[in-house]
Amino acid sequence: GTAGQKTPYRVDFENSELALTLHSRYRTSPALHWHLSLLGELLGEFYIAKLREQKLKQQSYLEAVHETGARMTHDVKNLLQSLNALCAVAEREPESAELQALIRRQLPVIARRLGDTLERLQQPYPQTEPLRPADEWWESVALQYRDKRVEFAAEGLRPGVRIPRGLFDSVADNLLQNALAKRNAETAVRIRVTLTCGERVELRVCDTGQAVRPELATTLLRAPVVSGSGLGIGLYQAARQAEASGYLLELQSNRDGEVCFALSGGAPVR
Repeated sequence: GTAGQKTPYRVDFENSELALTLHSRYRTSPALHWHLSLLGELLGEFYIAKLREQKLKQQSYLEAVHETGARMTHDVKNLLQSLNALCAVAEREPESAELQALIRRQLPVIARRLGDTLERLQQPYPQTEPLRPADEWWESVALQYRDKRVEFAAEGLRPGVRIPRGLFDSVADNLLQNALAKRNAETAVRIRVTLTCGERVELRVCDTGQAVRPELATTLLRAPVVSGSGLGIGLYQAARQAEASGYLLELQSNRDGEVCFALSGGAPVR
């Protein structure tokens, strides 16, 4: 763009992003020429900074969309596994009363989880997650995995404790699905889930299988990893989600016979 009038006396400045020409009514002295060149350089740096800021905003948005999509894909995968389990039971025992009871328990949970997933997909930027009663969440997840031979134990659970349900759903699903996959390879593996509500809330998922390989353990919660059975991004996304909510997800114990992941954070009370 242009403003003002062109004259024979000009001072030019150009960098990688901006070309600027200043016209003067009179011939400029060397000192004024240098001063205008300096102003042009400052304007050029300011312009580049504004462009960089715009690109960073776009990159942050795309990154948020990508991470949200990856997390949602993993959540949908977990929901699909739950639906496949229901279908398998239905094929095995189509008319049993236990099947009807299982469907009545599971379908509302799956529908609610799918609704939460779609809601998060429509909001790529991190949103403040509402808190829900911990005892209701605990009862729901225990029912969901009741037929998977998973041990559940709670300590200090009381009605006043509230937790971010979406975070706990995501972490519990990731950890339990990984533990169940390990049991498929090692049939004697026991899986135990504990929820402790004291000054802090701590959710632990432990199994008695083989330890996580050292080279994998160092990056497991810090970056996506190569996975033969999934996207390799589930635990990384869960750790990021925990951090955004003020919680910490960590590999608390890692040795053969005792592999424990723990999610810990504040215990908001109503």
